[in-house]
Amino acid sequence: MAKKRNRKESKEPINFWNSFFFKFSSKLLLGLAVIVIFLTFTQCTVKKPESPVWNTSLVVPVINHTYDMEEIIRRIDQPEISVDSLGNIAYSTSQDLDTVFLDQSNLTTSNLSYSLAQQLGPIDITPPAIAPVTVDLSTISGLATALPGDSAFIDTLHFQLYNDMPTINNFSQATISNGQLIASVTNNLDVSLDTIIIQIYDINSASVIATDTFPAPINSGSSANLPINLNGKTISNSLRLDLSCYTPGGIVDSASYRNITSGISFGSSLTVSSAVAEVPPLNDISFSQKVGINLKSGEKIDSANINQGNLNLNIVNGTALDASLNITISGIVNNGVTFSIIQPIPAGQTMILDTNLANFSFIPQNDSIDINIIASISGSNGTFVNVNESDSFQVSATIGNLTFNTVSGVFNNDSANFTGVNKQLNIPDGFDNITLKTAILTLDVENGIDLPGVLNIQISGSNGKTINLTGDIAPKGINVTTLSSITNDSVADFLSPLPDSIGVTGTIRFGDGVYQSTITKDDFVSAQVNFYAPLEVKINNAQLNDLNISKSAIDQNNINIITDHATEARFIYNVTNHLPLGAKAIIYLSHDSASLYTNPQVSLDTIYIDPAPVSLTTGIVSGDSITTGEIYLDSLDIQVLKNDTLFVRQDVFLNSSDTSGVKLTSNDYLTITGRIEVVYRFDGKF
Repeated sequence: MAKKRNRKESKEPINFWNSFFFKFSSKLLLGLAVIVIFLTFTQCTVKKPESPVWNTSLVVPVINHTYDMEEIIRRIDQPEISVDSLGNIAYSTSQDLDTVFLDQSNLTTSNLSYSLAQQLGPIDITPPAIAPVTVDLSTISGLATALPGDSAFIDTLHFQLYNDMPTINNFSQATISNGQLIASVTNNLDVSLDTIIIQIYDINSASVIATDTFPAPINSGSSANLPINLNGKTISNSLRLDLSCYTPGGIVDSASYRNITSGISFGSSLTVSSAVAEVPPLNDISFSQKVGINLKSGEKIDSANINQGNLNLNIVNGTALDASLNITISGIVNNGVTFSIIQPIPAGQTMILDTNLANFSFIPQNDSIDINIIASISGSNGTFVNVNESDSFQVSATIGNLTFNTVSGVFNNDSANFTGVNKQLNIPDGFDNITLKTAILTLDVENGIDLPGVLNIQISGSNGKTINLTGDIAPKGINVTTLSSITNDSVADFLSPLPDSIGVTGTIRFGDGVYQSTITKDDFVSAQVNFYAPLEVKINNAQLNDLNISKSAIDQNNINIITDHATEARFIYNVTNHLPLGAKAIIYLSHDSASLYTNPQVSLDTIYIDPAPVSLTTGIVSGDSITTGEIYLDSLDIQVLKNDTLFVRQDVFLNSSDTSGVKLTSNDYLTITGRIEVVYRFDGKF
């Protein structure tokens, strides 16, 4: 408080010329005269008295924040950057590769085809029964001379008999495959027949079938048979038996009762190679064939459930006889019953049968299936038919378009393929130019196939680099799936720079020719590729965007007068860096958060930040780096203070690291504080 001065009063008489008043007035007039003269010479006028003026300042806090690594990572909002369980800052990303299935060719088999023609072969027919022919002595011309009474004389001579046999009634023609004709003669002439030559003559074809001689005389009252082989002979149903006989002669008693009987028969069986005949029921004809399955070397199918497929049977009856075929396929089973069908087929007909095999079981034996056919032939039912031993039944069977729901057995070198697998990777903002020092790739393979496998894939990055990955895959066994992990800890180069996409090609080969298992059409393999890299990185000007957006309230009372009277304005900052990297920061000021990105009102560019000291042994920050400074603002810049709310954003650019790389930890942080100070001239009032 300004101090006041006190004055004492005097009571003595006052001399005007020596008085204070006169002296003060004289001096005042003289001073005024001097001032007037001076102002006259300087051509100036006298100003009115003014109030005192001084400089003062306005301080606006802009930023005061510590960004620890957890917040930096959260603000970066990049899921690929995280703090791992050991407190290390790490880059990691995972991508599920396309689920692949076991090559469906492993659940199929090539068409199984069977074709067999079975001939009738030699045909057994019923031997015909032919009545013998008896010729009386009296009808044999020139043989006997009548004597008195009922006697006659037969001279020594040759005579012939031509006996037409009764027509055969069970065939009209036959070519004999196996059979004989038996010629028989009964001598009732009362004289011996020393020589008998026979001839079998076919009346219809006018040809001699056979000629032969009885080996011994036939005495009177005796009979003899002479077998004649008919194999290869063709005979009709009209035969004649010719006899050429020699007798020494003699006296014949009871001449009216004397005769000679001859006949033919065919024994107990007669087999023909062809005939127009009545054919009795024949013995069943059986024919079969093994059909092998086309499998890879070392593979074996024990059983399978058929998803789809069909059995096609083409049956041709190339005979003149109705038949019924019993067809059994041993490897095809339905509800525990072996596939079997009984199919009647008329003479000379063709039949096509189709059977849907869906949900049937396929159970081969020794990698093959048996097809067995039995043809039952009922005969011609009393009618003549034209048969030939080369007549045949033909059966063609095709088991085609087979695919399986499940297959049990042993498998070898089956495959599941990764083709055309392309996945996008997210690169954290500002990490485009990072060079990783260490990185680990883990491929987790979830095997839903009960087969051991060997994986061999190539991963190609959009950065032009590739890496090959191989490893063993465990079978799923009794589990739904089994997880196998294949790791490569030398992929830092592959990830430098970070690719924004990867492509995967390759194969998992399943089966070792030993492991017994069951595979299904729904068996699958899924895989996830995981990249992990502790951020011990070589960085080349990485940018960290949007670390934080803050705002400050500004009292707008008299703000226009303050900004208009500003004499100086500065942004004063202090940065504490606990990162192993140098950096530079740009701070943006604006009236709203949106324009901070597109058109900020003020850009405080640039704050240079020194790196924190780093331990030479661990590569981890061992202390803080303090950076202070100020940036001057011009009259246009300070207009930003005319916003009642000031929005603030920072960009931080990490400087390039040295060749050995740096290591970031959860203890690292960056603290930035800053304020705007405005110095303005103040006269005590606005």
